[in-house]
Amino acid sequence: MNVLQRMALCSLSGLFFWTVAEAADELTLVSTMNVPMSKYGMVWQSTQARVRVKNLAYEKSVTLVFKDADGQSLEVPATYYGPADQGYEIWEAWTNLSSGKPYTFDVSYDVAGRNYGAGGFELKSGPMLFAGQNVQQVLGSKQFYGSYATFTVAVLNIGWQKNVTAHYSCDGFRSEDRLPLSFQPQFSYGYGYVSSPTAEGFEIWSGSLGNLPESCSVLNYYFTYDVNGQRYADTNFGVNYVMSR
Repeated sequence: MNVLQRMALCSLSGLFFWTVAEAADELTLVSTMNVPMSKYGMVWQSTQARVRVKNLAYEKSVTLVFKDADGQSLEVPATYYGPADQGYEIWEAWTNLSSGKPYTFDVSYDVAGRNYGAGGFELKSGPMLFAGQNVQQVLGSKQFYGSYATFTVAVLNIGWQKNVTAHYSCDGFRSEDRLPLSFQPQFSYGYGYVSSPTAEGFEIWSGSLGNLPESCSVLNYYFTYDVNGQRYADTNFGVNYVMSR
């Protein structure tokens, strides 16, 4: 029985998302970030998605298929973002969608003559985390500009008192500095904003670094989330994040 057949069987039994997680060692949806936008009377949704795939061959493709309530679909190819834990990669997709419509989406991974799929995900406003993590970078850039770098993360709101921190280094973590991030009740992005916490219980935290020295050409970083006496981390699946000038 292949992945899609197991997904279909479990969907009938009411256990859909559990089976996707168990069956999708080759393919895991990590996160989405969806921001409603408006400008000059035009409205749309700007959407980012990140996917973790098992690196089974050099030639591969990752595609997201968005479907609206009218049955119209849009295929969006993802591009390589960077490495993840050993033997895995992160792929990222960006697209603009019509506003005011509910969307579902599927993820497809084609590699070495085989197809792996996960589907039936609902696109929600704001951030959504899917990989079992309570903290995850969203809208992250691979470059910083001038002497400034910006960090944005989503956390699952599982406690009132919490601290979210960016840990960063300009020397490959031979030394480390820390930047406390701030809760954003209204997070602005582009021509739109997202209120947090969202209906699904996710908050947005962000912060910026200024006056980075010219000698800092590569910035390595990860995030921690302290809540209820526990620490959760987003280390980009163990390899940390990287920004360069």
